[in-house]
Amino acid sequence: MANLTEGFKDSALAQLPLKVIKLLIERLPADKLSQLSRDCVHVELLSAGLSNQNFLLQTQSSNVTQAQVLRVNHSEATWCSRADEVTCWRVAQTIGLAPELLFCSDDNELYLSEFICESEPWSQFYCQHSNHTQRQREIKIDGSVTEPVKQLLTVLQSLTTLPLPTKQVSMLQQWQEYQLQLVGEKSSTKQWQSCLQQINQLTEQAMLWFDAMDKCLVEPAFCHRDLSPFNLLLRTNKNVILGEKQTKLMCIDYEYAATSHPLFDLASILATHDLSSAQYELLLDGYFKWQSELISPYLNENAQHCVGYSINCYWLFCAMWALIMAKSEPETFLAYFQQYIALIDSN
Repeated sequence: MANLTEGFKDSALAQLPLKVIKLLIERLPADKLSQLSRDCVHVELLSAGLSNQNFLLQTQSSNVTQAQVLRVNHSEATWCSRADEVTCWRVAQTIGLAPELLFCSDDNELYLSEFICESEPWSQFYCQHSNHTQRQREIKIDGSVTEPVKQLLTVLQSLTTLPLPTKQVSMLQQWQEYQLQLVGEKSSTKQWQSCLQQINQLTEQAMLWFDAMDKCLVEPAFCHRDLSPFNLLLRTNKNVILGEKQTKLMCIDYEYAATSHPLFDLASILATHDLSSAQYELLLDGYFKWQSELISPYLNENAQHCVGYSINCYWLFCAMWALIMAKSEPETFLAYFQQYIALIDSN
């Protein structure tokens, strides 16, 4: 495989792992590969997770510098449908809610997308909270404490305007899907089995949470289902005419997007963002005011009483996911499991 780099010896693409270079050769059209090889001047690893790797590719042509994200999906990541992800990504892109997807290979293993340069990374506002956590800090944008709330509310509102994905997932269905993967596990470690027992002990309470959320649902909506700060990017543009900055939150990673309960998207934001108590209440007030003014609301008047249940569901599914992932990396993900399970308010 070392010979693969010979064709890129004068290109920054040679800095990519050999397996990624091989994928580029196999998946990219010849003209696109030739142009990328010629124009690429810098390669940088952005992130590497269980389901994908992301690389920043900087290109320069005619004195114009641009940046793209090369994403390589792991073929063994069977917990999501890449075809569904691409469909959801593209519809979100049409309303400016996602970076532009520039290229997608036929097997969905390779993506090239627009790179969003953040002057202030949104992912820094990550602080895991449970329902009862005291909130002492707050997110600011250019000194404003209300602008972040408006941005987050706009994301929630915008998602519900998108066409419903083919995939439908209720709270109970998500529980059952994860349970099937956990019950079939024959792990011999006592620690893993003890963690599974903690999940099973929550079954009765979880059914009550699911039932309450079902009763406040009028219509399911397009849901991202993982709106943690790591999946949000703050794009800043300068309006030449007005001479001022304009900011907008965008979503990435549509792996779990589905037709689902909109309260779960709200919960994922409330649970993971470092909002102050005032910002938390401001977001809740704005969200339910918007819902009440819709001609066809997605939620009924009982929804406000289910926010705590929805946050519990978010952390419950995070804990179950971590336990599933612990099959391959126990040291890392059993620690995550304990972190997530502790954030559930079971009182």
